[in-house]
Amino acid sequence: MIVGVLSSAGDYMAGFISLLATLKFWRKRLAIVAAKTPFARAVADGAEREAKRRRIWLHGVRLRLKYSTRFDPDHTPDTLTRALRRNRINAVVSAGSYDHDLAVMRLCAAHAPSLPVLACVAAGVARFGADLAEDAEGIVGPSQWEADTGFLPQIGPSSRDFTRRIRALGALECDYPAAQAYAAGLVTLAAIRTVDSLDHAHLRSAFSGLRTSTLFGDFAIDPVSGRQVGHKMLLVQWHRGSKVLIDAEPDPNEGALEFPSGWRLVLASMQYLGLTRPHPSHHGRDVDDAQFGDHPDEIDDDEKD
Repeated sequence: MIVGVLSSAGDYMAGFISLLATLKFWRKRLAIVAAKTPFARAVADGAEREAKRRRIWLHGVRLRLKYSTRFDPDHTPDTLTRALRRNRINAVVSAGSYDHDLAVMRLCAAHAPSLPVLACVAAGVARFGADLAEDAEGIVGPSQWEADTGFLPQIGPSSRDFTRRIRALGALECDYPAAQAYAAGLVTLAAIRTVDSLDHAHLRSAFSGLRTSTLFGDFAIDPVSGRQVGHKMLLVQWHRGSKVLIDAEPDPNEGALEFPSGWRLVLASMQYLGLTRPHPSHHGRDVDDAQFGDHPDEIDDDEKD
């Protein structure tokens, strides 16, 4: 009887992995640092699944390190830092609690020249920029909803109208939970009007066939599981103290990148521009420190150094 409004955790980092594939350097050595929670594991599994897609793989993205642990800023950093250096990581995804992501991003920011491309779940939250200050610059994150989307919904107010009304009530920030709750009310009202009933079974049936959109984005569920399949995650990047919507797959025909030139992404493109595709006569391989679960699990791919 559950009806989902949010995109599933497994979809959170799909946009970032697509963005990583577009960067203009060849070897994108990715590390996924995840907390030991079901949510974090779902985010990590989704990012790993996306990284293994053939189109992404052909653009040089390689998952080189999987690291799963309770990140303790006082004791864990040395272990993680050594693993990042040993695997020559240049892109990091963090998934966990808000505090977990902040701690991992602070560690990565301290090694900025060698870790130019960073993403975490917490970057989609408005307070992230204030908490991380200048270290937030260029960090990418997923977002369920942003106030400045130009999306025109089929039912209810636009994001901008909704945000204006919320702020008129005295709210300083309007983050996605408010929009999510309001969207849930809108689609529930639409389902009630469809069946003209408050019977739970009838409402659940109405939700299964409902295809619409609200300020939160498109709405459609899998009829059996109730999982949200219509809503699409957004991608944001911190730029001069503010979140900015970016395109996961910018159009090269536009003549310029469609996302802001946060220094991490620019540095990634410049620093690694000289790297070329691996020569077939080279047979060395990176060493992987895989620590998902309690047993090491070597990552298997076909990259030659």
